[in-house]
Amino acid sequence: MEIDEEYLGEEEILLVRDVMSTPPVTVKPDTSVKEIARIMGSNGIGSVIVVNDKGDIVGIVTERDLIKRVLAPGLDPEKTTASDIMTSKVVKTYSTDKLSDAVYRMKDYGIGHLPVIDIESKRLVGVLSKTDIALLSPTFIELLYITKRRRPLE
Repeated sequence: MEIDEEYLGEEEILLVRDVMSTPPVTVKPDTSVKEIARIMGSNGIGSVIVVNDKGDIVGIVTERDLIKRVLAPGLDPEKTTASDIMTSKVVKTYSTDKLSDAVYRMKDYGIGHLPVIDIESKRLVGVLSKTDIALLSPTFIELLYITKRRRPLE
């Protein structure tokens, strides 16, 4: 991704909605772990959001949950469900939050995925992951290089 140097002087704040992955992938609480693993694999994602019949978030299942809560203890992935292994106290962010605030939230809670909520509708609209953030790194490195190169010698 090339950075247009004419925009370097303008300060623009990245919001969660600028970086999040959409649409969010959801499952019901009774979805088997085997099906969750298949969904994650086929979508190339590291988490699914668990929702009830109304579409409200009731939990999240991550790759780490699959390893620590299913594989390590030797549970049967066909009989174990999302509700058996999900994290039910889900940390969320709003689509209009500053990306930096969401990153600090992830760091503070030691998590790699944040469901993203639309502030007006209060509905799930995306997921912000460490991968989404890491994909920004090359752009930021290039921006830093261009900015330093343009700075007058001191």
